Amino acid sequence: MLKRHQGWVWGAGVLLLLLLASCTMQVETPDTTVTEAEAAESAAVATTENGIELLPLELPPFDTIGWSTDFTKRIVEWDEIMSGGPPKDGIISVDEPAFESVAAAA
Repeated sequence: MLKRHQGWVWGAGVLLLLLLASCTMQVETPDTTVTEAEAAESAAVATTENGIELLPLELPPFDTIGWSTDFTKRIVEWDEIMSGGPPKDGIISVDEPAFESVAAAA
């Protein structure tokens, strides 16, 4: 019985040491702070991605909530984009479709 109790104590001790070791590890994170001058320079300079020159970063003049599109990567000016029809999920569904036979359609 005593050996069984000692096994639990040793196991709990090892587990406690592993827990403490994992909680006290410190990882150095690189300094990613961008100065205002760097931000202005990167915004003014167009970037390239896969050989395509992108326009400078500029917020879109429309609401982007609900879209998964990355609007920071663009090759078209914002004033060239026009509304193309109904809004997202704006086309109503057909609740009760009426089917027609092939003979009647011909």
